[in-house]
Amino acid sequence: MWGPFRADGSGRVDWEKLEAIMVVLGFNLKVLVEESDMPIGNLWGVKFRGAIPYSAPHLKPNLDNRLELPLDLRDPYGATGTWLRVVCFLAPADGPRPPIDIREAIRFIKLGITVTKIEPPGPGDGQALPVVHFKGASRLMHAFWDPNANSELTGTVRLTTEGEIRWTSFSIFQGEERWRSEGTMEEHFDIVVVGAGLAGISAAYRVQTMLPNRKFLILEARERIGGTWDIFKYPGIRSDSDLTTYGFPFAPWTKERQIANGSEIADYIQETVKSCRLEDKIRLSHRVLTADWCSREKRWKLTVSENGTEVVIYTEFVLWGSGYYDQWEGLNPIIPGIERFEGIVAHPQFWPEDLDYSSKRVVVIGSGATAITLLPAMSRTAAHVTMLQRSPSYILPIPMVAAEDRILRAYLPKWISSRLVRWKYLLLPRLTMELCRYFPGIIRAGMRRLTKALLPVHIPQDPHFEPKYKMGEQRICLAPDGDFFKCLHTSNASIVTDTIDTVTSTGLELGSGSRLSADIIVTATGLKIQLFGGAHLKVDGQMVNISEKYAWNGTMLQDIPNAAMMIGYTSTAWTLGADIMAQLVIKVMVAMEKRGAKVVTPRLDLGMGVNPAPLLDINATQI
Repeated sequence: MWGPFRADGSGRVDWEKLEAIMVVLGFNLKVLVEESDMPIGNLWGVKFRGAIPYSAPHLKPNLDNRLELPLDLRDPYGATGTWLRVVCFLAPADGPRPPIDIREAIRFIKLGITVTKIEPPGPGDGQALPVVHFKGASRLMHAFWDPNANSELTGTVRLTTEGEIRWTSFSIFQGEERWRSEGTMEEHFDIVVVGAGLAGISAAYRVQTMLPNRKFLILEARERIGGTWDIFKYPGIRSDSDLTTYGFPFAPWTKERQIANGSEIADYIQETVKSCRLEDKIRLSHRVLTADWCSREKRWKLTVSENGTEVVIYTEFVLWGSGYYDQWEGLNPIIPGIERFEGIVAHPQFWPEDLDYSSKRVVVIGSGATAITLLPAMSRTAAHVTMLQRSPSYILPIPMVAAEDRILRAYLPKWISSRLVRWKYLLLPRLTMELCRYFPGIIRAGMRRLTKALLPVHIPQDPHFEPKYKMGEQRICLAPDGDFFKCLHTSNASIVTDTIDTVTSTGLELGSGSRLSADIIVTATGLKIQLFGGAHLKVDGQMVNISEKYAWNGTMLQDIPNAAMMIGYTSTAWTLGADIMAQLVIKVMVAMEKRGAKVVTPRLDLGMGVNPAPLLDINATQI
């Protein structure tokens, strides 16, 4: 506790080697002065939470991408600025001192710091953040003049492997580093966005533009951004919504083709992140394991796995943009005898990169969007592809490029045509759903006539295209340019409606008694539902059972403070709903800021007479 002492055994303090205990009070002087009438304020009246580096100005997203950012804007710690510091010299052995008289041992100091260099982390550092070097000066702020407190400074800020921010500074006297100070601070953010897919990036952009003075971070569990479009790599992977509404409203989709393939969407997300200057806010390979709310401290403690190492991040608000399905485990229904199959079993969510299906017999199990995408894509090179479905889905052919879109773009200014095209794709799904609701018989009859006209004569409409549910009860599957129906006109694609009795070493035996031979079985059987990316939610140490909670406007869970999930639409573009949710929650945060509120918690009055409804308004097998 005391010392360090001289090596000569005198018991006196070696002042030149003494490491001061640096306590950064948790407030940047700039912010403190702006928010208080007093230049110092009540330093001891608040709980110390570590440094809050607000000194670096926020970069506006519309700046030219080619600009070389100054060092202070590239510094994630916000070191540049003016700081308050208390230095305590604990050394009673240096001479008699009454225990109550600590004036000689404390110095209240102002630091002026400027970043001088930023370099990649070393082998012994946490890899998520760079090492920042700084220089500056320290000046005494109270009446006790001390030349030792007035010095030049150099130092570093770095992330440790334990997830702490470590500050190290050296006081320079007569050109030599004579005093060393070290301290750690918690990593604290105003807002943490979980997920760097479409929903997460959309939420982060809304935070950046609607709450420009908030410090925020994006945590992505995977090694790359993109969410769904980084996970799925199966043949033909594409969107099942038009990109005009599925894309970001603040970064419009500019290509003519409305149904884009997976790589195009992944590139589009990457380009949007870059143009909106969100790259430096993202930490990859950071998977949130637990989120624990502390009512006393009014903040979340996030336990995060960074490449297998657990680190802790604190935040006042969490926005979950991690989707609705388990990205680590697919939905695997019980298929009798599947373990006996001697060929390859592939799940679209975990598609083998080296899978060669050319000249192979393939059976795709499923009837959803994935199966309907796989059949035409794989049948181009496979010997034969059979889509085996237990019950059929509604499949609607749509043009890749609509004629009316081309006309609008050809004759109207871009800013007008793009808005008209967007409104078209916003209204069409809604109109379709309303027609399905109020005129189910007419719509079903129209779909039957359309489907019959597209089918080859050797494939009957019943039972292969007679869904058991009404249109609108499940998402309508799309066939761009009718590719699904076109492949059925070839000799190497077919459809079977039946149940699986068992799987043998060479194929499948069906409930009807027929048999399908296969070299490859693809289980396109859906997704395993999972909210919050699999993280465990706790409130004051008590685990939350989310299945027992209602959701306010589908985004904030009952009794869960300062947290929201970006859940999208199921009957139309998912991103539309997720972006609206993000804007709604951030408007709540803006209102909190105006009122001076720190916590918002949805509560349910048991006398309100709430009618329970599912969060995801769809009854597909995967739900």
